[in-house]
Parts: sequence; structure tokens; C-alpha cells
Amino acid sequence: MPSRFSIDRDIARRLVTSFKDQRILIIGDIMIDKYIYTELRSETDESGRRTPKFRAAREEILLGGAGCVATNVRHLGADATIIGVTGADSRRDELIALLQHEGIDHGAAGGTTTLISEPTTIQGEPRPTTLKARLIEDAAHLFRCDIEVDDTLSDETCALVCETIAQQAPSANAIIIADYDKGVMNAQTIDAAMRAAKDAKIPAFVDPKHRNFWRYRGATLVKPNRVEFERNQGVPLRSKQATTHDIELGQIIDRCRRSLPETARRMQVDNVLLTLGSDGMALYRRDKTTSGSPRDALLHLPALNRSPVDVVGAGDSVIATLAIAAAAGSDLATAAALATIAASFAVRRPGARPARLQDLIDWLESDEPLSDTGL
Repeated sequence: MPSRFSIDRDIARRLVTSFKDQRILIIGDIMIDKYIYTELRSETDESGRRTPKFRAAREEILLGGAGCVATNVRHLGADATIIGVTGADSRRDELIALLQHEGIDHGAAGGTTTLISEPTTIQGEPRPTTLKARLIEDAAHLFRCDIEVDDTLSDETCALVCETIAQQAPSANAIIIADYDKGVMNAQTIDAAMRAAKDAKIPAFVDPKHRNFWRYRGATLVKPNRVEFERNQGVPLRSKQATTHDIELGQIIDRCRRSLPETARRMQVDNVLLTLGSDGMALYRRDKTTSGSPRDALLHLPALNRSPVDVVGAGDSVIATLAIAAAAGSDLATAAALATIAASFAVRRPGARPARLQDLIDWLESDEPLSDTGL
């Protein structure tokens, strides 16, 4: 059975107050998220065919991908420096303006930018700054249109990314790798990030995607979501035979208990945090007993908000909170508990909304339990 856990609020308060002293280096695929909030006007076009037509009521432009992670870091009170790759286009300027608005360091003030521009791909085609445009009606995501090129980086750009990682890591307290399969993370940049974290003696937290799922050997913790885990591990966590939510959740936890140790072994990491949406999170840790021998430990943290408005970006809140808390000296169980709290606030608003430091402070000052089950 998974371990039961109760957060020590006094310890957590002290941790949270030291978030402001941490500097987090975020490496990965940075992009722009565009939200178009609409109203349905008609379901037929001029010829009478069924073609839904919407009126755009308002638009919103936010940082996405690694940029969303960095935004969460800033709103949680820590300093954020981002390393990424863009095109040489007008959207790069728009992205830089968003970074400046959020107070995210991209090196420009120091004369050497950490936001590397690659005008063309290795095939000679223009590389755009990645944009994800979402059409939304009544908080429901109708569809998404992506403008992107996910080819691997040129040798020159790859070398610049690796060099920038080596330059920035020594002044960071933790590294986050935000991999969205858009080309920034590859064997060379991953090795550079892992080596920089080891040399600087700082933790490295990874949000992996399919292309590099098994490449993050030596990371402090890897945080896949349910979809990526099932896709790469080939283990379905949900059972069609479950008759109630409690039975289904019990089956999910049991399958986590059996599969996460193997996942950690294949990844060559000691810690895996599997996010499970409305079913919470499962934290696997390869601990040591008092005699020094290894011991597997599984902790399930139920979701605090079972009726989310929008789950987009919740995983970014989780990994940002984990990294900052660990940088501040937290054990992983307490860091995961704080990440659960942060995620519960992030999903209460439409769009990829960052968790905020004040959200954590308010929750820790309240009497709200970590879960109804006492976990």
C-alpha cells in the first residue's frame, strides 16, 4: 500500500517564505499560447451546410511551454532564467515582451541572450517561433492550431544551447527541463543539462515527452503525466471493469505500485512523480533504510480540486513548485504536497494560469485538509 502523508504546516510555511531566495533555470521549448474566447453565432454557412461560426469576444496572449513553467516560477516568488530557441520573426519580439512583462530573465540585459534565434531549420526552411492558438467557448477547448517546426536543432544552435546551459547553471539553485518535443531537447542538450546540474550540485527536474522519454538518466525527479506514461510504458492505468471511482482509484494506485519502480529503473532515476489528473499524483521514491539498503516507497496525493475549470498548465505549476521547494531544502514528499496545493489553484481559472505564492500561503494558514482521506 502507498504511504500515508500529512504535511507539517510549520515546516511548509518556512519553506514557502524562502522561495524568494531561489533562482531556477528553465531549459526547453518556449512558445506563445494564444486563447481566443468565442461565442457561437451560427451553425450553418451561406450555402446551408453545417459549419459552426463563432465570434471572437476577446483574445489573450500568454507564455507557453517552458515559458509557462517560468511564469509559474516567478508567480511563486522565485527568480527564473530561461534558455530556449525561437525563430527570427515578429513573434520572437512578442515573446520577449511577454518575458519582460513577467520578469523572466532571458539574458538580454547582460548583453548575451539565453533566448537563441535560429532563422532556418537544418532543411533550410524558416523556423517560426512556436505558437499554439486555442479556440474556446464557455471554458471548453474546441480545437487548437499549432504553428511550429519540431525538427532537431542545427549543430551550431545546439552548441550554443549547450554553452548557455553551462554558463547559467552555476548561479542556479535548481534546473527544470520542460520538454515539449519541439526540438530543443536532444541527446546533446540533455547531456549538457544533466552534466551542468551534477557539476553545480543542484537538483534537476524533468517534464518529459515521448521523443526523449527514456533519456533523462541521473535526473533528480522525472514527472510524466498519465498520457505520456501509458504511451511509453505500455501500461493502462484505468480499468474498464471498475464499477466505482474508489475501486478504479485503488486499481490505479496498485498499478502505480507495480509499474513505477520499473519505470525508474529503466530511466535510471530514483524518483518519479506521475500526475494523474483528477486522481491526484503518485510519487515513487527509491529510499534507503537505516542500514543503507534500498527501499521502494510510493506516496499517493489525491487532487484537492475535483471540479477543475481548466487543467491546461497544471503540470507546469506542479514541476515549478517541486523545483523551488527542493531548491529551498524540502524533502520530496513535502515538495509534492505543496505542488498538489499549487495545482489545485492553477486549475480554478480558465487558460494556463500560474499558481501564486499567496495561494500557498493562504492555504497553509487555513484549516483545509490535504485530503479527505487524511493522506
